[in-house]
Amino acid sequence: GKAKGRIDTSNPCVTGDTLVAGHGLKPIESLTGQFPKVIGADGEAHEVRAVFPTGTKQVYLLETEAGYRLRLTADHKVWTTNRGDVAAKDLTPEDTVVLRGAEFTGKQHHPASAYAAGAALVGGDMWEGTLTLSFEENERTKAEKVNQLLRDGLKSLTKTPTGWNITCVDWMESAALALLDEHLMELKAEALNMDETASRNLIRGIMDQGAVSKGDRMSVELESETLAFQIQLLLLNFGVKASVKSKTLTISGDDLTRYDECQSIGERWRANFLTGSTTPKVELTDKIKSLTPMGEEPVYDLTDPVTNHF
Repeated sequence: GKAKGRIDTSNPCVTGDTLVAGHGLKPIESLTGQFPKVIGADGEAHEVRAVFPTGTKQVYLLETEAGYRLRLTADHKVWTTNRGDVAAKDLTPEDTVVLRGAEFTGKQHHPASAYAAGAALVGGDMWEGTLTLSFEENERTKAEKVNQLLRDGLKSLTKTPTGWNITCVDWMESAALALLDEHLMELKAEALNMDETASRNLIRGIMDQGAVSKGDRMSVELESETLAFQIQLLLLNFGVKASVKSKTLTISGDDLTRYDECQSIGERWRANFLTGSTTPKVELTDKIKSLTPMGEEPVYDLTDPVTNHF
């Protein structure tokens, strides 16, 4: 899959598909010639002076222990908590980098269709224009909660020999599919730039339908590695670090607590889960794992006049 990291970095260059955190997550190549706001080293959004291509150069895949990835040039400066700015080529497994999420765009999406999109990616069946969500026999309470969430997007909640099925109306399926690339089994750009409520419910749909919990760990196997990286980045927006190995995404320890309590998604249900910002202000970090040469590619840069990092 493509590397689309959110590691705190400085000049000079990253590949065009690198997702830049600002109001949502957008590929840097799509911002060329614009003056967007991006998240700087201080965790605040700053208007950049320029976004521009810098030619074709040798690039490297930088990967952290948790699986965060970024493709960048060898002389690209990466902020570390232990040594300050370090050129990518000089990073070692002893270095710790800062992970930052994006701000939510405020672009409103129907929360129920976002939930349905997430569920469809891991456990929902789509056939003849209908989206059906399935729950085990012992998940009746969860099914009823989802039934309440979907409300006007619902056709029926029915008992089956093995559990419960929720069948959605046609418009719900269409709204969900608008966020998904069914052929690549990943999220479309629109899904990476939703409001907080819709983003929360998209992740919740994935976890409800596909996650397995064991102790202080919750894991979900996704349909593609790219999708796993996309969800990993969306979770950063909520102050939650997740690890990705192949197509499996895992949340554990303190991050699982933040995921569960602050976002009101997962196994604990709260009456106010649909509204309000609950994103905690925490600094997330990770250790460097590797730096691998990837050949030559077109690269881009931007200028943040305040912190010189993005």
